Amino acid sequence: MIADYRKKYAAENGGKKVSLSNTLRSFGISIEQSVQWRRELIEPADFLGVDSKLQDALVQLKKKYKLLCVTNNPILPAQKTLAALGVEKLIEVLVGLDTCNLSKPAKEPFLLAAKKAGVFPKNIISVGDRYDLDIAPALELGMGGVLVRGVEDVYNLPELLPPLVDKV
Repeated sequence: MIADYRKKYAAENGGKKVSLSNTLRSFGISIEQSVQWRRELIEPADFLGVDSKLQDALVQLKKKYKLLCVTNNPILPAQKTLAALGVEKLIEVLVGLDTCNLSKPAKEPFLLAAKKAGVFPKNIISVGDRYDLDIAPALELGMGGVLVRGVEDVYNLPELLPPLVDKV
């Protein structure tokens, strides 16, 4: 049902993707219920392990940037994911589905992350693998955006991104 809804949504919206939370809402499942299920059911360590290449890339990026995470997962599963990858201590700000009760592409999670970090949106570069959810809303807010195909692309970001240092 989820795959069918997402396919229909894309067909009706110029190919745009829809988040799982917004898909579930279309079936009458609240954000709060989605958050509860994810807190109870998602165990990233069952599928993920420490990624030393990702750690190295983020350590290098942290020399130039504050690292923020805006996710459509609730905070707890996001924290578990970051811990499973071994990068939890590198992330300064974490905004999840249960922070705003809004799913990307809503702009509020991006703006809240910027506020918490004390950084102007124009000095943020959103990195994500879904243009419609991760990049397009950031661009609309005046942020930069880098679309990645997967973690392998993230490994190369330290060499590709310039430093941005202006604060709010």
